Amino acid sequence: RTGRPPVVRIEEAIPSVGRGARSGRPTVSSLAGCGRGPGLELTFEPCAATLLAMMTGRCLCGSVTFEADEVEHDHHACHCGMCRRWSGGAGFLGAACTGVRFGSEERLGRYASSAWAERGFCTACGTTLFYFLKPTGTFTLSVGAFDDQAPFRLVREIFIDRKPPGHSFAGDHERWTEAETFARLTPG
Repeated sequence: RTGRPPVVRIEEAIPSVGRGARSGRPTVSSLAGCGRGPGLELTFEPCAATLLAMMTGRCLCGSVTFEADEVEHDHHACHCGMCRRWSGGAGFLGAACTGVRFGSEERLGRYASSAWAERGFCTACGTTLFYFLKPTGTFTLSVGAFDDQAPFRLVREIFIDRKPPGHSFAGDHERWTEAETFARLTPG
């Protein structure tokens, strides 16, 4: 990989979103679904040490299978209200990848959760599968949907001030509030 991916300006792609720019750091792409905060310009300069070769996964019933390329093993948990409701639990645990292929799309459902993002699931069993950021074409896959979950490592929780009191992840990793999440990811 050389160079940087183009910056996608949301206000150009989707005028109703307002001012600001967002582009594709896939590991934090779930921020785009949160619907609050300043416009962000997120950049992604992948580190080869954090990428895994092709990995496979599936939904609970096996109707939807996938192969994902260059999966990032360092992942985050998003505690924004939309991700918690969508995942049905403590937050969305997402791992970015450079590409994904689905074995069959017959049972693959897509929900347009905003003008710029889709959330994928199995229409047979309901498994949460992915978050897709439309302007950048990036997928963040549910860590729980991978066949081998051993390589993954939680490195950050975002929107920590939005999580319910009973949802806590153990371990020494970064924990960002909503304000810190936007401040740290906004350039300048």
